[in-house]
Amino acid sequence: MSFVISKEIQRERLHAMKVLVVDDHPLFLSGIRGVIESLADEVCVLEATSAEDAIAQIEREPDIDFICLDLQLPGLNGIEFLSELRRRRVPAPVVILSALESPGIIHRALKAGANGYISKTAPRDELVKGLSAIARSGHYVSSALRRPLDSFRAGIGSAGAGGVNLTRRQRQILDLLASGLSNPEIAGQLCLAESTVKGHLATLYALLNAETRTACVAEAHRLGILEDKL
Repeated sequence: MSFVISKEIQRERLHAMKVLVVDDHPLFLSGIRGVIESLADEVCVLEATSAEDAIAQIEREPDIDFICLDLQLPGLNGIEFLSELRRRRVPAPVVILSALESPGIIHRALKAGANGYISKTAPRDELVKGLSAIARSGHYVSSALRRPLDSFRAGIGSAGAGGVNLTRRQRQILDLLASGLSNPEIAGQLCLAESTVKGHLATLYALLNAETRTACVAEAHRLGILEDKL
């Protein structure tokens, strides 16, 4: 497999780095390794297929320069793993590489401590550009994701000022959440993919400034979005 990197990106090459890639898909791990090895003169790529495996790698290799993280992992998910990294005060910057493009999920990941977010559907140059940008400034979000994220954050600002505007689908999911349904049950009742439900929930959590399902429902009741059921 060959990777063609533009001249502009080649000028951004780093001298040396050690990168931990956390993803449970072997083919994706292999492809990312090829891209990363094109970025620096000296590269050490470590691989982990779960958050627990990644933590063990970090304990053995504390001088990691970057962590590339998928959000959908077995065991601890990506958001939970970010919280664990923060608790352990791991200094390596984290860039999310995910197929999930919901602004709510992106916002939640960045709020949890991620330094960057890149879609798995982005061109190969995007990862190279993102890692170089994070090395320089500490932050990067794919250009294709930035405008939806900015719009979403503007919506959060409006919500904070007292005006929470939910879509019809968000209200449906919130009602089912308040009824105690699990994500698979909500997905089944609304004929949605479970990943779509998770995306909507991430948006609801962000809009209502909640970290858990219980807190989300409680805040919705407080704001009058949900009516108390007798």
